[in-house]
Amino acid sequence: EVYRQMAPTLEVMGRFRAPRAAQVWEVPVHTPDVLAAADAVDAFLEAYWISGQQRWLDAAVEWARRGLPFIYLWEDSEKPFLLGASIPVFGATWHRGSWFGRPVQWNGLRYAAALLKLAPHDQTLPWRKLAALIVHSAVHQQAPDGPDVALWPDNISAIDSQRCPWVFAPRQIISCIGELMDRPEEPRTVIVGQGDRRLHLTATGRIGQPVWDRNGLQFTITYPAGEQGVVLVSPMGRPEEVRLDGQPVPERRQLEESEEPGWRYDAGYAYLCIRIVRSGPVQV
Repeated sequence: EVYRQMAPTLEVMGRFRAPRAAQVWEVPVHTPDVLAAADAVDAFLEAYWISGQQRWLDAAVEWARRGLPFIYLWEDSEKPFLLGASIPVFGATWHRGSWFGRPVQWNGLRYAAALLKLAPHDQTLPWRKLAALIVHSAVHQQAPDGPDVALWPDNISAIDSQRCPWVFAPRQIISCIGELMDRPEEPRTVIVGQGDRRLHLTATGRIGQPVWDRNGLQFTITYPAGEQGVVLVSPMGRPEEVRLDGQPVPERRQLEESEEPGWRYDAGYAYLCIRIVRSGPVQV
C-alpha cells in the first residue's frame, strides 16, 4: 500500500534532472544539492526492492551519478582529507556564505550510505569504492587528539584546511564503516517471489541465493566471524521442517533466549524465526 501511494511521487521525481531542495532551511530551493541526490537514491532503491521493477533501479543509478560532481576526486598531499570530500551545494547560505570549496562531510556520508545500498545491485561504476573514499575523507577530518578527539567538523576549508568549530560525534562514520566491513547496523531484507506471492527474508547477516519453488524455500546466510543471529521469514505458513546445512533443527519456543540452532513459528503474524549460531555461509 505504501508503495502504491508513493509511486506517483517517484514518477514526478523522474521529471527532474538536477538534485535540489534538500536543505532549504538555509539554501535557496534551486541550488544543486548532494543531499537531494542521496535522498533520491534511497527512495528509488526502496521502490526497486519492493516492486522488483528495473526502472526504479535505473533511476537510482541515474541519481547516484548526479551526485558525483559534488565529490572531490583528486589528491593533495597537504590536505589528506580532500580526496572524497563532499561539496554540499553549489551555492550559498542565504546568498552570502558560499559553500564552494567548503566540504560538509555529513552530506557526503549520507550520499556514501546510499551508494553502499546501491552497490550490490549495480556495477556500472565502482560505487562501493567511491563510498569508501568519502568515508576515508571523514576519518581524515576527525581530530586526532585534544578535547575534540575523534570528533569532526561541520565543514572544513578545501583552501586552507580551516575547521568549523561546530563538531559532530563519529556516528555516521561508524555506520558507513560497519557497512564496508559487512557488519550492518540495520537488518537487510531480501524479497523472493513476485506479485502477491512473495516472501521477505530479513537478517543482519548477508542473505544470498534465495530460491522459492515447489521444493520449498532455500537460501544462504552469512554472518561475520564470531557473530550469529536470527533470520525472519514472512509471511508464511507453518513449515514442515527447517534444515541448516542439510540437517534438521528443532523447534524452540524460547528461540531468542537460546544459543542453540532452531526455529519458532508465530501463527498470529505468519513469521518464521530461524536462529543461526555460527558465521557462514550456512545453507537454510
